[in-house]
Amino acid sequence: MVFASSTRARNVLVGSTLGALLCGAILLGFLQSWKSPRPVIEGALYRSGQLSTSELVQCIEKYGIRSVLSLRRAGAEGGEEEAEIAACQDHHVEFRHVPLSPTHLPRPEALHDLLIALKELPPPLLIHCHQGTDRTGLACVVYLVVMRGSDLNEALRSQLCLRSGHFAWGQAHAMDDFFALYCRTSNQRSLANWIEEDYRGEVQAETTASVELRSANQTSGDSQPPESRGTPTPHLGVRVSE
Repeated sequence: MVFASSTRARNVLVGSTLGALLCGAILLGFLQSWKSPRPVIEGALYRSGQLSTSELVQCIEKYGIRSVLSLRRAGAEGGEEEAEIAACQDHHVEFRHVPLSPTHLPRPEALHDLLIALKELPPPLLIHCHQGTDRTGLACVVYLVVMRGSDLNEALRSQLCLRSGHFAWGQAHAMDDFFALYCRTSNQRSLANWIEEDYRGEVQAETTASVELRSANQTSGDSQPPESRGTPTPHLGVRVSE
């Protein structure tokens, strides 16, 4: 009996280990696929994660990329940004940098710069961040809605979803918070007009309300009222982080 129990325990341990390794391998495969260049609109817009110099050159040559938009923070580690800029210059590709936070609502100034970049950069355009999932997904949704007149919900389902590597329940839910804020406060205004004319005020209002709510909860001794538990609180992008 003791031997049988020991064997079963060992089998369970081995099975759990193999299962964990298999899940890790599958996740690694998905991460690689999310970072690989792929079309959003053939001949116009492509998305990826941070590519190596050789991968970027291959992407430029394969898709005829004429411009690259990086959403990473300034001075990306490992000299990746410098190498990327040099590769773009060597292949006569325009490079633009608009840093967005992966865990906070975008700064109004960053969204203004994003709109300008999307309007000015010549296609085919490659948009990327580090993993190519969250910030890139947000920018692709903005492009589809503003530049192509796409339906917001359809753009969200195709570009800011689990299939594209975006986990709405993780730290990157600020991307979802941004579009939720737009839907809640836009009063049918276009996304571009709302970003340029209303977004700053709405972010400030959200921040003030969030601070007042936390203060009231601390005073009452409850960290969160029952009706709001489990509801994500939007994050203000007051700092740009990787």
